[in-house]
Amino acid sequence: QLVVATCFQTVPRPCQSAPIAIATAMVVRRKVDLADPESVLEMLNEIRRWKRLFKKYDDTCTGMLGEDQVQKLMTDINSGKAPSPIELEFIMSYYGGEARALAMPEFKEAVQFWRLYVHQEQELRAAIAHFNRSGTGKLDRQELRDYLVHLNMGDH
Repeated sequence: QLVVATCFQTVPRPCQSAPIAIATAMVVRRKVDLADPESVLEMLNEIRRWKRLFKKYDDTCTGMLGEDQVQKLMTDINSGKAPSPIELEFIMSYYGGEARALAMPEFKEAVQFWRLYVHQEQELRAAIAHFNRSGTGKLDRQELRDYLVHLNMGDH
């Protein structure tokens, strides 16, 4: 079940003289019992966390994150390691579309993808270090086979 919550809020923006109204739509991909106040409160808190994170990187006050802002975000998520140009290009083109900028819904998806990617990249590097018996930094045919058998829990 998908629940779409829209929050309207007037916030002062440091780069503008007058507050502007911001409408944020957030898709929560889990079941939310709207009759349960705790469930609704949890959903609203999740939306607030995402909005705070977005505002942290929206230093131009546009409601969109450009390439420089997304690069900083990706670097922060990856413990200070900047994304490669190819990684940044992928995020900007896939999630930013033609505008090459992320609004709130795309931002959330991009952050979730990047966190998963960073985690799996570390696992892959650890596996290469473990299975790379030749010491080349790459898996040869037999080492790759051993790694794939390992991933398949021993089934050939």
